[in-house]
Amino acid sequence: MTGISADTSAEDARALKSLGLPFWLYWSGQTAASLGGAIAQFALPLIVFQLTGSGLALGAGFAVSLVPQLLFGLVIGALGDRMDRRRVMVVTDFARAACIAVVPILALAGLLDVVTIYAVLFVQSVLGIFFQTASNAGVPRLVRREQLVRANGQLQVGSSAAMIVGPFLAGLAVTVLPVTLLLFAESATFLISAITIVCIRVRLNEERRVRNSLEPVVTKLVREIGEGLSYVWRDATLRNISIMMAIINFAGTTVTAQLPLFVKRQFGVGESRLAWFYVAAGVGILLITSISGIIRKRAGVRLALFGCLSLEGAFTILLGITTHYWLALVFWAVSSGASVLFNVYTMSLRQALVPDELMSRVMSVAAVVAWSAIPLGALVGGAVIQAVRAPGIVYAGIGCTSLLVVALFLRSDLGRDVASANRVSPADDGGGRA
Repeated sequence: MTGISADTSAEDARALKSLGLPFWLYWSGQTAASLGGAIAQFALPLIVFQLTGSGLALGAGFAVSLVPQLLFGLVIGALGDRMDRRRVMVVTDFARAACIAVVPILALAGLLDVVTIYAVLFVQSVLGIFFQTASNAGVPRLVRREQLVRANGQLQVGSSAAMIVGPFLAGLAVTVLPVTLLLFAESATFLISAITIVCIRVRLNEERRVRNSLEPVVTKLVREIGEGLSYVWRDATLRNISIMMAIINFAGTTVTAQLPLFVKRQFGVGESRLAWFYVAAGVGILLITSISGIIRKRAGVRLALFGCLSLEGAFTILLGITTHYWLALVFWAVSSGASVLFNVYTMSLRQALVPDELMSRVMSVAAVVAWSAIPLGALVGGAVIQAVRAPGIVYAGIGCTSLLVVALFLRSDLGRDVASANRVSPADDGGGRA
């Protein structure tokens, strides 16, 4: 038994090393940025709640940060396939560092209000779309196709570790510092991300000929957007996953957007106890992602996808009905981990299916379709919680909705599409630790 364990560990170590220095440079920068993002995820909703005390305001802030995906996602995706991905990521990192620093600077000057925070969220979101579009399309250039699941899993491991450390540090810091000052830390992590990307010497764009054309720029842009839309629509797996995600996101976005209000009302605890929910999410993601190798060995893509979504729904129900704070942390950890593992599989599947010249457009189309319902879901969820004044009931209802989605799509075309989608199978990544 010990020999098997040692052999497996050695195999995992070799597989991780084989991802290469360029990937690990990228990983280190994104892990640093995730640490800043985890601190901001704790700080920004808390700042909004401190300024307004309103669940509707929390929902509105969440919606504002997602509206840019609907407005600009397709255009940015089309532009992304023409632009240098490295340059896009570096420029947007510097811009995001400057943008988020506006909040603590205005707070120090006594000029901060909720409208300003909404404006910062909007701009940050636009910049984030540019970065994520380039990033999603660039990762397949850093590793081999059969390593995509492992690479995306490692990115999630780094992110989840940051989610553990970030809120813990933030929870300690708010006992001695104004919460607004924590956002200087996020600004610094964007700078670290930019530096690591500059150090990567691998081309993040596939070399291809530039076609000379007299076609007007707007007409060409519309045509290229249409190519991305058409590709997603023709591929049954991409199309159906996007539709399912739109439904899930409409219902589930409230769980994340209303977490500060839920924790305060359900358990009657303060800000430091709220931080432990973000820590628990990071722990859950880290632990569940770490056993994804076992899941890939023993379950097919279909069971992994729908199993993760079922776990998320079931534990969201338990989260909504419990009144025990420490038990709720466990439920939230499992729900968060299952959700992220689901995303690892769907992201890897998309990256493997799509050719490089269409990658940014297809990723942006998938994101726009999947996220189209999030702003409306955040507003509706905020309004419902404000009216019902019992967030636990709303959370339990959202969990039931996730289980209903599983029941509907498991026997649909999507269930059959994923079952036959051996283009990214559990065996592709060698069955190692992700």
